[in-house]
Amino acid sequence: MTANKVSFRQNNKCHHLPVPKRNIGKTKFIQQLANEHNASLATIYNIINKSKIEVLINYKTKIEYSASAVILKRKNNKPSNNLKLMKHLPFIHKIISEVKDSKFNSIVSQVA
Repeated sequence: MTANKVSFRQNNKCHHLPVPKRNIGKTKFIQQLANEHNASLATIYNIINKSKIEVLINYKTKIEYSASAVILKRKNNKPSNNLKLMKHLPFIHKIISEVKDSKFNSIVSQVA
């Protein structure tokens, strides 16, 4: 497959930027994360989808995460379900440390 091209106009000139391929092994990478942290694929996808990482203009990172908002709402904060959330905190902290250590590009290239 050839890469699609995106064009934009600047000063009446047309520039072309190649669009990166999306087939980078995202599923395999997420499966490895699930195996490494002894979690299910659904849990890893929930953590990734519910997490929010903002990179501010001055390159400081603002990190907010609600890893298991769906579980907490469904199960009314039972202690057993809070333990499920605590089980996956190392994965969340790994992502936070990657962002703080300026390794954000490695995460984006593997997860995006």
